[in-house]
Amino acid sequence: MARAFHPLESSEGGRLERLSPHLFAADFFCALFSSKTSLVFLNLPQVMSVTEQAGALGIKYSGIELRFAEVGSVTLSTALRAGSETAVYRTDHPEIVVKIFDLGCGNPEEVSYGPYVAYELEVANFEEIAPYRALRESVPKYYGASLDFERKFAYVGMEFLEGQDLQEWCDAAMKGGYTDEWVHEFRRVVFETLGILERFHDNNIVVIDFKPENVLRLSDGSVRFVDLGAFFTPRHVGKTKEYVYSATPDYAELLIDSSNVESGVALTEATDIFAAGVALFEMVTRESRLSIAPETADAILDEAEIYLFRDSQIKDVWKAYPHLQDILPLVMTQLRDRELLFAEFWHVLKGYLSVKIEDWESYSQTKKDELLIATGEDFIRGHLPTKLDWLAGLIARATVFRSLRIDTIAELTAMAGERISPEVYENLECYNIFVRYLQDLGQGDRFVESLNQWEVRRHEESGHWAISGRSCCRRLGDNAGFTFMEEAETDFDGQAYYHIAGDDAGGHAPVPLSDLAHSRVSWVL
Repeated sequence: MARAFHPLESSEGGRLERLSPHLFAADFFCALFSSKTSLVFLNLPQVMSVTEQAGALGIKYSGIELRFAEVGSVTLSTALRAGSETAVYRTDHPEIVVKIFDLGCGNPEEVSYGPYVAYELEVANFEEIAPYRALRESVPKYYGASLDFERKFAYVGMEFLEGQDLQEWCDAAMKGGYTDEWVHEFRRVVFETLGILERFHDNNIVVIDFKPENVLRLSDGSVRFVDLGAFFTPRHVGKTKEYVYSATPDYAELLIDSSNVESGVALTEATDIFAAGVALFEMVTRESRLSIAPETADAILDEAEIYLFRDSQIKDVWKAYPHLQDILPLVMTQLRDRELLFAEFWHVLKGYLSVKIEDWESYSQTKKDELLIATGEDFIRGHLPTKLDWLAGLIARATVFRSLRIDTIAELTAMAGERISPEVYENLECYNIFVRYLQDLGQGDRFVESLNQWEVRRHEESGHWAISGRSCCRRLGDNAGFTFMEEAETDFDGQAYYHIAGDDAGGHAPVPLSDLAHSRVSWVL
């Protein structure tokens, strides 16, 4: 699958047989190693099956009865997932799962600090996004939470979502070969996922620990985020010393973000843009690091000036947080292992180009930047399946140095799009009543040209094109609740077509456009 590129060649060997560090997991917080800051890193360890964990969290709380105000008592049954300090249980209410945080620490008068902090963070984040409908609808429904000090556990009740995480979904497609239909659906799912990130950023929330395992694709094709533990929210601005920073090393620029947190600098969406780039790479390669050919790695190792300064910075981080020494390797170690973290790749590439190109210093800064991005993009493309090599540009622009990185997740979302044809564009501009309605409101600018192929559908009877009700709803935002639609017809495929209700509306009773916000079979003519 890999192809060779100059000046860095992709390794032919790959490392699929080796689990990346972020998979060696248990939802645990490492102990604090500095009294000066509350900075903590979360490593998600390998999740074992319940049978492998007999006697551990996978069965420890089965049969316990808990109570939630909205639904009353629920009884825990079997564990869906279990780690060393948290487990997610099914209940006798099919629509509810419960996340258990085991707080036992051996002292009857105390609770374990790590899982207690994790519990408090998750609850605070659920409550912080509660006022925002667009965010509430992007995560599982929250049923409440509580702490049982006597039995040393805390719990959060949330909606059970049927589906696969994005990594599982992509892995299944990899085994069966990437069909054209799947690639089209993949692009839609990426677009929708990045759109959710965009909505979080619109509300000044940085997700931080964004990765494929934390995003579910449901059976109806919709997307939900399922891990709320690491958010940097408005309540943390100006109070970074009180913020518990938890990130997975492969998806994070630890040297930058840890320094910012300690210096009182707020985290920005650049953090999520980087993580999204790594996530896109892993979804289609199963790898969160870039493999590098042995001869190229050895050539770089011979040029110590390329990596020694970077390694000195990593060692400084180790001094502050010794627990990172095992999961944040030196660049020298990464080169010897023939794999590079994305956070180090661009530093290595820039140094390598400066050594190998004789007249490098005579280039303008603009030319250096262009060559760096183009070379990095080609190298990334060499790791990607042919049908998905268009991702190389997205991944490069999302993971490159922050000074060269795209500024917003909206730009990355736009790059992931699959725009409509000129013929469809013209038809919508001429005939779609909703487009005219937007124009009358003064909100029609660039709406049609922003639409993607999966957001439009041809209405066979009229020969004209309709727009997804979900897309129309997103475009109007809060005003969607005050714009009323009337159903015109339902076709043989079960697709329902609507138009804006007039004063003389007959037939079906008008409904607010907001009612179509989650419908995948509703279209506006």
